[in-house]
Amino acid sequence: LHSFFASETRRLRCEKCSKGETATQSMSIVKSPKALLLHLKRFIVDNPENNAGNTFLKKDVTAVHFPRLLPLCLDKHLVGDDKPARQMYELRGVVNHIGTQASCGHYMTDAKVGGGRHVVTEQGEEEGAKTEEWRRFDDSIVTKIHEREVLENNC
Repeated sequence: LHSFFASETRRLRCEKCSKGETATQSMSIVKSPKALLLHLKRFIVDNPENNAGNTFLKKDVTAVHFPRLLPLCLDKHLVGDDKPARQMYELRGVVNHIGTQASCGHYMTDAKVGGGRHVVTEQGEEEGAKTEEWRRFDDSIVTKIHEREVLENNC
């Protein structure tokens, strides 16, 4: 997280006059988000010498283990007045890429559903999950899964 917010020097070139400039790019957070989306960059540039200069992206297949609760201290990256000592985020979903290359593969999503949402039918009966549970969404197939399958994800 700290490296994501680190300042980077960028070389810029004007499209019209081709004049080059150097700029510093930095990022910060104005207010702590209620929901946090993390995108793990799992593809590595692979440019072996025998590929005639062609660049490929291969997947880092290192197993990923997610915590159910993620405490983050964002103080160093907040620029606004909203500076909580620590923000706690609960894992609600994971999108998985199945495959070894960036150019092909399949995506599935694991998501926590339920939590008091329910539907009352015309007959007055309640349907739907009253407690939260994990589901796997694989195209048109939805299956119930255990939380440990999400937390010990190997995709």
